[in-house]
This record gives sequence, C-alpha cells and structure tokens, in this order.
Amino acid sequence: MTTVPTDNQPQQDSPKQPWFVMIHHKPQWIYTMLDRESRGELVSRDERKRADYCAPEPFDFYVPYLNMRPDASNDLRSIFHSFVFIQASEDRIAGVLASDWNRLTRLRLYHYRDNAHHPIVISDAEMQRLKDIFLEQQLNVYIGQPVDDLSMMHTGNRVRLSIEGWEGQEGVIVRVKKGENGVTMDVALDILKHTKSIHFTNLHEGDVVFADTATKALLTGNIIGNIGERLAVMLGHRFIRKRGQDDAERQRAESNRQRTDTPRLLQILSLAGTEMHDNDEQRRLDALMLMAAVLLGQQPTVDRYRTMIADWTAGREEPRDATDCYLMLALFVAGRQARLRDAVKRYYKTHSDCPAIIGRFINKLREMKAKKS
Repeated sequence: MTTVPTDNQPQQDSPKQPWFVMIHHKPQWIYTMLDRESRGELVSRDERKRADYCAPEPFDFYVPYLNMRPDASNDLRSIFHSFVFIQASEDRIAGVLASDWNRLTRLRLYHYRDNAHHPIVISDAEMQRLKDIFLEQQLNVYIGQPVDDLSMMHTGNRVRLSIEGWEGQEGVIVRVKKGENGVTMDVALDILKHTKSIHFTNLHEGDVVFADTATKALLTGNIIGNIGERLAVMLGHRFIRKRGQDDAERQRAESNRQRTDTPRLLQILSLAGTEMHDNDEQRRLDALMLMAAVLLGQQPTVDRYRTMIADWTAGREEPRDATDCYLMLALFVAGRQARLRDAVKRYYKTHSDCPAIIGRFINKLREMKAKKS
C-alpha cells in the first residue's frame, strides 16, 4: 500500500511503489479519468454513504504524450503516444482496471506486457530517467568513441548509445543510408522490454561506436585479411577431419564447432554490403561473404553472391590474378567443382606474390569432397 505522508511522517521516508507500464490510446481522456480516480471523485454517492466505506488510495501517474516538449521528435511521439505509467500497489491497479468507467468503455486501460505476457513494472529510478528524456531530450543519438570510418557501420552491427540518462543502452542497426549530409540510421532498441526501431538523422564521424569489440577488431586494419583469416579457421573446422575419431566423436565435435562458429559467421555477414574503395578489394570481400553464407547455410544469400561472382568469372578457366583466386575458391566452396580448386592451386604454386591466405584456403579445402568436371 502507498503510505500517504502526514505531519509526523516525512515524505522522504515514504516507500517508493513501482511504476506499472500501461496502455491507453486516448492520452487526454485517460489523464482526466486517472486524475479523477486518484482523487476519489469517481466513487458513487451511494458507496460513500456505506458504513464500511474507505476512501480509495491515491496514486501518482504520468502520461508521456502530454508532457513532451513542443519540438519533440516524431519518433518519440509515435513510440510513447499510448503509454501510461501508474505508481501504485497491485491491488490499486487491479481496482482501477476493474472500475466501471474502464470496463464499460470501448477503449480500455490495460497492462503493457512482456513476451511472456507478464505485466511490465519499472523502478522509480527508471521512471525518472524516462521523464528526463520526455522533458529534456529529443531521443537523439550522442554515441561514444569514434570509428575510423562511419561507412563501416552496417545492418546487424551492435552499437552503444550515450544519451544522457540512458548511458550504456545498446541497440542493433536495422537500416543505414549514407548521403551528402551525413548518415541516417534506424536502430532497434530494447525499450520497456520490447524492441522499438528509432530513426536517427545527420550522424557524422564520431557519432557511433561498436558495442562488440569483435566487430571492431574485424574492421581495424586490413579488413579482407582479418575476415579471410577467420574464415580459414572455420573452413578447417568444417572440412578437415581428425584421424581416429569415430562417428559419435565427430558428430559431437561438429556440433560444438557449429555452436561457436555461428555467431562469428553472423558477425562476418553483418558486413555484407560494405563498400570498398578499390574494385579488387570489393570483389575479394564479396567472395568472402559467399564463403561465410555457405558455412552458415543462408541459401538466399548464397544464391545472390554465387550468381554475381559466376558472372564475373564467366568463361574463365584459370585465374588471371589473386582476385580471381578469391572468386574461384568461393565458387568452389559453393558448388564443389574440383576444376576451380585445382586451377587456384596451380596459380598459387606458380605465383610467389599470391597472398598467403590463398594457400591457407587451399589447405583447409583439400579434403572437401568435390565434383569432377
């Protein structure tokens, strides 16, 4: 029960009730009704006359839509239009929901629930942070340490926000577009235990930091080399068989490798669409994306990259350069045509300037079953 302060009970000693997160689609109407409910004005005259009548417990409530700044962003207004927060005991909340004014209306006040259908409750401190955002912030992004190049941020990357009051909040990029005036980005955030996509505009260098150090490491220095080294290891996991393992041991080992490799492959594929400044580098990156998609079993992605790379190498029996080696090895991983692996192997043996990673790929793929053609 909420304790009402009296002359001999200072307000600072009052326990803080949690805030129940509720929904109602008419902010002004529900504000009026909750105000009257909290004051006890909706109790009928007959009920007041009963001998056992006890005045209803007052409560605090907050309707964000009615407290936002006039210049609040459309995203902020849209996301929180129907939210209502009530600080009260469970019994008091149940009484409000069961009241005639709520039960007999077409649009009812109801609990906002999580994915397990449990009512969502937040602490008083969390509520105060939300109030600060509604009153003072635009839900704009002020994101921490810079990366070398904002163009390296792509769909699927985890980023960390640095909004005052929400420091450390992490999200996932679901859409990013680069233009002359900077970068616009949609970031999916966990707001009140549900995922909401928020649109940010005019981001520039220094506005974004990767939330996971592994992705940042991939994009530091030689991107092609970093991704290639990781894929070489995972190709070895998939295609090199240890001698002496029985079927049960091999199956357990493959299950363990799949569990550890899957998040790494997803991390690599989150970079699909990265625009490289050099055409050869771009094609090498696309070849690596095809390998990752094959290992992960993402068939639509495999088909898209395989068709594109096959067009680039159409009519070619032997590699012309190291970039062709990347492309042909990727096609080999996708289609298992032995001639492609053999052609790259011949090129590597006769060209001392061929990147060492090509030799590593050949070694990891030597036991991969292939089709004679």
